[in-house]
Amino acid sequence: MGEITLLVDHYTRLLRTEEENYHGLIQQAYSTREHYETFLNELSAAEREVDQAVAEFPWRERCDLAAPPGGTGSGGGAEEKRDRAHLLLRGGHGKAPADDS
Repeated sequence: MGEITLLVDHYTRLLRTEEENYHGLIQQAYSTREHYETFLNELSAAEREVDQAVAEFPWRERCDLAAPPGGTGSGGGAEEKRDRAHLLLRGGHGKAPADDS
């Protein structure tokens, strides 16, 4: 996947620097704001492609993200499971936020 390649290249650049803080790492690795912004734009585009691929995944309705037959059951509804999956994909902790309504 392009996103993985972008991230490997990014972290390789950072690890090759001699800086000790994140700001310094970025400055030394990318040399200009434009180079870093180009990376961020490419990463954002790659993330959108991944999100689109997940949304179009042909058998996602049959996997655990779909509601079980006959209702929500003990595992929560399809919407809650999709929320948890979305959080996991975004680096969350796998629990959907509580509904305060």
